[in-house]
Formats: sequence, structure tokens, C-alpha cells
Amino acid sequence: MITKPPPPSINEDGQLGLGDTMGRGVRPGEMGAALPAVDLGPGLTATEIAAGAQHACAILQPGGRVKCWGYNYIGELGLGDRYPRGDFPGQMGENLPFVDLGTGLHATALAAGSAFTCALLQPGHIVKCWGYNEVGQLGQGDTENRGVRPGQMGDALPAVDLGPAYNATALIAGIDRVCAILQPVGVIKCWGSNDCGALGLGDTRARGTAPGQMGASLRRVDLGPGVAVTAVSTTYCRSCAVLQPGGVLKCWGQLGNDIRGDQPNEMGASLPAVDLGPGASAVAVTMGLTVSCVLVQPGNVVKCWSTGENSPMPIAVNL
Repeated sequence: MITKPPPPSINEDGQLGLGDTMGRGVRPGEMGAALPAVDLGPGLTATEIAAGAQHACAILQPGGRVKCWGYNYIGELGLGDRYPRGDFPGQMGENLPFVDLGTGLHATALAAGSAFTCALLQPGHIVKCWGYNEVGQLGQGDTENRGVRPGQMGDALPAVDLGPAYNATALIAGIDRVCAILQPVGVIKCWGSNDCGALGLGDTRARGTAPGQMGASLRRVDLGPGVAVTAVSTTYCRSCAVLQPGGVLKCWGQLGNDIRGDQPNEMGASLPAVDLGPGASAVAVTMGLTVSCVLVQPGNVVKCWSTGENSPMPIAVNL
């Protein structure tokens, strides 16, 4: 049985993609021109990147193909084995394999969590995830890890079933959770860990761990009537979304000393908006373990606040 990955190190498994295990950025003189670029192969240009706890991935053009490097104990690199890449010379560049995403598919977006990776694929707005799956973060209705053995990737890797009425247009991964923005109506569905009610479904049960939990059975997060989600962030025990019209920010899960979304009737119109100040309109949101930051208009202002336990989150009246 594969156990949960150990705490991250600075470059023990080559997550910096430089062919060694030496940390960078911890001493003077290691940044700037002294910091090497990651070699992803000749003739390829990275157009999107994503970093998990101890691994990273990039979408490369031409072709919308994906390469991943770093820690790989649970298949998060999607290469059908458990060998890290990037920790020894000769593992990067042309020698770093592409992830097999399936016949005729190319990636348009990536999301990475703790020992797992997800990609948004075209044609068809398909979501595929691989790696660690203890709490259903791969969205397959089981807890089987994928990408760790030959024959688990490519056409053999099932797409995440998000229901017949929706097309995924964006992916966001937390430590052990994934959210997708779905069109045509701008809603979100989240699966994986549900600690503190961070899936926003009125309970604390994980989703994606058993048959019958995904597809049409996976409820969208209720954020109130007449709103569309334009941005999402999720981390260990909470999630936030930017809503239009109005650039409203709503958060649920562990909110300082309070928890919202783990009980019925706490979401939707009952979920208060975050107070960002008079006339402020949220554009984007991002969260770490103990801090949340939002990009606010007018003025492209960044506002951040503590969101760890015992750090109260300011909230406005219900919207």
C-alpha cells in the first residue's frame, strides 16, 4: 500500500528541474542570471505552468503537450512509474518524456496539488487527473492512484465525469481537492477532500471516493442566485470564489474561528461576502495555508488577510 507523501524538501527530488538536488534561492547570488532555466527540450515553448507540493508541470507548444518533473512516488508525473525526474543530469530536456494524455488530446490548462496533477484537455473540455487519490481528488469514484504503473495513462485514463450539462473551462487544485469552473452558466463543482466543508456542499464527506458521487450526482457549489463564478482558489481547509456581477468574493470552510459550508443552509444566499471595502470589486483570488489575497479594482490593489485558526476573517452583510 502506498502511503501519503512525506513533507516537501527544497529540491530533494529535482522539483526545480535542474538535474540536481541543490536548493536555489536560499543564499545570495543564486537568483537572477545565476538561476538556470528549466530545460524542457529544443523547439518547445512553455505556455502554462503548475506546481504541486514537490513537482511541477508545463504545457508546451507546439502541440499542447505536457511534461512534469520532480517528486513521483505516487505517479504525479504521469509517466507510469515511481521514479523522480530532474534530480540527476540527463533527465530533463529531450530525455524528459511527455505525459500521455490520450489520442488526439492536447492540454489547455493545468492544476497540481499534493502528489497529483489535473489537465483540461481539448477537444471536448475533458478533465483528466493522475497521481495520489486517497480522498477522491482524481474524481474517479474510487481511491486508486493512477499514473504509477504502465498502462494507466493515455486512453486508459478516464475523464472526470462532471455531468452532461457542463463544459469545464478552468481548473483549480488545492492540497487534496479540485474545483472546476463550468460553462455555460459559470458554476463550480469541487471534489476530493471536504475537511471543514471546503467543498461547499453542507457536509464534510469527501466526493469522488466511491461510485455514484460524480457526474450529475456531484452538486454544484451554491453561491447564491443570479451569479457566475469567474475565479476560484482552494487550499487545505477552505475555498473562495469571485462572483459576477459585482466582483463579490465569497469564502467557505475554515474562516478564522468560524466554519461555513459544513452544515446545511450555510451556503447560497446565507453565505456572507468578504468585506473588501467600499466600492471594491474582486478580480482574482489566491490562498496559501494561512493567508488569502485578492486583486481588487479599481486600482489593481492587492489586499491580503490571515485566515488561519484564531485569525478572524472580516465579512460583510449577506448579499
